[in-house]
Amino acid sequence: MNGKPWLLCGRFAARLVLLVVVLGLLRPAPVLARVLDDFNDNSKTGWTDFTFVPGFGIPTESNGQFRFEQPTSPTGGGIFSASQKTSEPLELKDGRTVEMRADVVQGNAKDSFAVLAFIPTAGAGGPGSLAGYGLAKSTTDVLITKGINKYFVADDGVTAELKQENITLVLRLTARGGSVTIHAQILDKTANDALLWERTVIDTPAADVFADGTDSPAAPFITSGYFTLYLYQDLDEAAVEDPYRVVYDNAEVFITDQSVLDDFNDNTKTGWTDFTFVPGFGIPSESNGEFRFEQPESPTGGGIFSASQKTSRPFDLVDGEQLTFEVDVVQGNAKDSFAVLAFIPTAGAGGPGSLAGYGLAKSTTDVLITKGINKYFIADDAVTAELKQEDITLVLRLTARGGSVTIVAQILDKADNHAVLWQRTVIDTPAADVLADGTDSPAPAFITSGYFTLYLYQDLDQGAVEDPYRVVYDNAVVWAQPAAGNLPPEISDIRPGDTDNFLPASAPLEFRVTDDKALNDDLIAVTVNGTRFTRAAGLTVTGSGTARTVSLGGFTANTDYAATLEVIDSDGVMSTKALTFDTFSASNVVIEAEDYNLEAGQFINDPAPQPEGSGPDSTGYANQSGVAGVDFFDTRDVPRFQDAPWRPADPVRMARSLDRGRAKHTTAGGATAGVYDYVVGDIATGEWLNYTRTIPAGTYEIYLRQSVANLAAGESALERVTGDRTQPNQATQALGSFLGTRTGFIFRNVPLTDGSGTQKAVVRFNGIGTLRLRHVTPDAEDGSRYLNYLVLVPVADPGV
Repeated sequence: MNGKPWLLCGRFAARLVLLVVVLGLLRPAPVLARVLDDFNDNSKTGWTDFTFVPGFGIPTESNGQFRFEQPTSPTGGGIFSASQKTSEPLELKDGRTVEMRADVVQGNAKDSFAVLAFIPTAGAGGPGSLAGYGLAKSTTDVLITKGINKYFVADDGVTAELKQENITLVLRLTARGGSVTIHAQILDKTANDALLWERTVIDTPAADVFADGTDSPAAPFITSGYFTLYLYQDLDEAAVEDPYRVVYDNAEVFITDQSVLDDFNDNTKTGWTDFTFVPGFGIPSESNGEFRFEQPESPTGGGIFSASQKTSRPFDLVDGEQLTFEVDVVQGNAKDSFAVLAFIPTAGAGGPGSLAGYGLAKSTTDVLITKGINKYFIADDAVTAELKQEDITLVLRLTARGGSVTIVAQILDKADNHAVLWQRTVIDTPAADVLADGTDSPAPAFITSGYFTLYLYQDLDQGAVEDPYRVVYDNAVVWAQPAAGNLPPEISDIRPGDTDNFLPASAPLEFRVTDDKALNDDLIAVTVNGTRFTRAAGLTVTGSGTARTVSLGGFTANTDYAATLEVIDSDGVMSTKALTFDTFSASNVVIEAEDYNLEAGQFINDPAPQPEGSGPDSTGYANQSGVAGVDFFDTRDVPRFQDAPWRPADPVRMARSLDRGRAKHTTAGGATAGVYDYVVGDIATGEWLNYTRTIPAGTYEIYLRQSVANLAAGESALERVTGDRTQPNQATQALGSFLGTRTGFIFRNVPLTDGSGTQKAVVRFNGIGTLRLRHVTPDAEDGSRYLNYLVLVPVADPGV
């Protein structure tokens, strides 16, 4: 096995990170980029031109483009012409973002400036004054402007010497608290909108310090304005351009409004669904107008996290959509308490326990932009990441375009008018991108529905334990397009929980449904192992109006279940939830993955849970040792106590489990008594473990309880040892394969099947037998499998 730290492996343990939501009471329609003009009709409609000299530099629309050309200035100095989309004024008001975009198809040399601007409709002087907000670019200079010779940014260094064709100018204006935040970008269209240049500045109500000029008048432009395009000719008589030129295409605008998802002021945790590996561990509380995560030291001895999702309000991130998520960090702790704001898909990627989605993670020493477990677009642990961890705002902006997602992450200083402390932009393309850490697998972008998710990640450092690990949040905010719509029905209070195990068959499946309109009992259904149940066929539905309680009983013992809950509201909008659980009996033969044979084929038939560090003795496998090539095969021959606390004399890697707790461990005293559940991990192809037990005569289905973190799939083969289990080179007989799929850190039951994975294998036993679990799929550098136990479930003899 590979020698890497593997319990929550990678930088975040060593540093694991991860790694949203309708507006108000209405779910918005997709936030589509509105095309003001793609110029494809070759008719200049709704544009009003400006020029100082009649006929000079007036743009034309032809060949699907918007073309400015100017001869040498007749004034002997700089001059410009402009055109405004006056048919569609854009209102910038407090709590609104207006983002404008225009492609520059072609420019000319250093004195042909392309300018994209927001020019007030009235009162500031119009396009001839340049009073407004602008992004200006030539081949040698980039400026963010507020008017003539008034520059927030005047970049004429090497960073400004950029291409002037096949680029996109982006000017994003956000009005908040009487100030306007101006975020300007230049993107490379030929490289999937790769970022070429980026700056963020703030125009406050006071007189701000400019790179050039004075901020007079000081007040920001929080008003209505026009989308405006310019060609500015910065005449250099020693290098006249003939003509001065800028050719534009694709004038677009995003308009999004701010809405508070939860300000936590009612001190009631409503619409949030919590996630934890250890029941009760790190569950956030809402009090004193804040959302507080606190964790004691990890019970697993390694990194661990808890999370909460605003599951009542999903967002659909679709192509052409832009969503911005924000949350304040009121208080953190030291370097190993990570605050994480994330967009986690509602289905298919593994949920909050998988960390698959987009996240911004921050402690006092690290900032990361994440796509999943050990998958980091940005992993900043330099001086630039050593930032304050209180009174800040985390911002995660996602824009889906052409199958890619552009991720803009910011950390803002609330104490300094939301000044930018840290900012990065990355793009997740449909192809496999080069990440700062880890591999981009699966490569496609998350253009899907997702939840606004908050985490506290504890990057446990045994030498500097924080007591407690803490993050306190406030003001969960979303920016999205204002639109009327229908809130989907909410499914909550689901019992049993997803992946619950060893449940009594008598326990019913129960859940609650609520909606903003009256519900119809006949539009509620549950599908269990392929059978659909409705009120007319098995479901018990109680309640009236906008709320229902639903239950389903009649489960069978020793069965693995997959269920889908489904509700359709009166407008035809569907919500679904999927979960798995089992009713396996604790009296079944359960073989712990870490309890492989000892001392050359010896075994303990019914081992007892024991405290970590105890033994060896005849009651259990604590501190027992096996013989390499007889009891196990591992690609390493060097034991590491820190990677094998249960059996430290062997090189087989194991760790405390993050799976659901089981009664066998808790009744033996649990963590208080040093009794833990363990998993085997850090797997390489060809490694194997032998398990000998006395198994009652009969036929069985066999399940492997495992998680598959950061791997698309993980296969282990099960074999019967037919040779002498006490000697090397044992003969074996193939029984089937366990074909696990990606689950993140969530453990699920994987049945033993034939090679196709479609037919469960049935295995006969009659007394003492030895099983070999042989690993086919290796762990990836940034991914792992964690194997918890095998369970043998009695079934009817098929007679074949």
